[in-house]
Amino acid sequence: MTIINAQKTNDKFLEFLKNKRSDEKTGGLNILSFLIMPIQRIPRYYNLFRDIRSCTEESSSEFKELKQCTDRYYNLYSVITDRRQRLENSAKILNVQNRVRGKYDPLMIEGRTYLREGEFEDDKGKHMNILFLFNDLIFWCNQKYEFQGTIPMAHVIVSNTTTEANKVGFQLHSFDPMNNPNAKPTDKPKLVCICTKVKEKMDWMKKISDAITAHKDKLQTLRARAHSSKDDMHRKISVSLMDLGRKVQEKGSGK
Repeated sequence: MTIINAQKTNDKFLEFLKNKRSDEKTGGLNILSFLIMPIQRIPRYYNLFRDIRSCTEESSSEFKELKQCTDRYYNLYSVITDRRQRLENSAKILNVQNRVRGKYDPLMIEGRTYLREGEFEDDKGKHMNILFLFNDLIFWCNQKYEFQGTIPMAHVIVSNTTTEANKVGFQLHSFDPMNNPNAKPTDKPKLVCICTKVKEKMDWMKKISDAITAHKDKLQTLRARAHSSKDDMHRKISVSLMDLGRKVQEKGSGK
């Protein structure tokens, strides 16, 4: 995170990274891609020991040593795999943030996951937009990578659309679930995305719908936990007050 934040605040460091990335020796990779390389070796060691063990007779004297190596690497392999996925996700989000110019809230926040991106024509056939789908946000820019807009996942409604030229696509509406929980996609959409094929439209609509459902489920879980914690706190306060009342009563009765 220190390196990621430095790219936002340190212009000299950012310029240095841009120059190095354009160097043929780096192959166009960013700094996070290089940082993850040593980590990627550990899962490979685990896979190597596992494969060798699977080809070794259990009666062999080497089998026990290979099993010990595999067992020792497994826990580290699990941790590294999880952290590698998080680092790769951070690299993808940072890549979007570095590409898109304009004023918008930082994309790199805790818990955000990059899902996919795609380029779409608008309903007039005049402009192209690049859509980025995250687990908690829909974000888009134009072809020049100039920021255009966002919709929080909790506010998204996705629906079918067809142009006058019979081109198919989907449209995104924004609504406030607190003030209008039963909103339907009747107002003017914030973004219209025309697809080249019906399959592409269906695939994107499913991905967005799945993200909306997953985000809603996550919010409900968090609310349930908060409510449970609140109930626990009330119970503890009630018990404490009852204990205090009993002690006061016992003291008053001379017990």
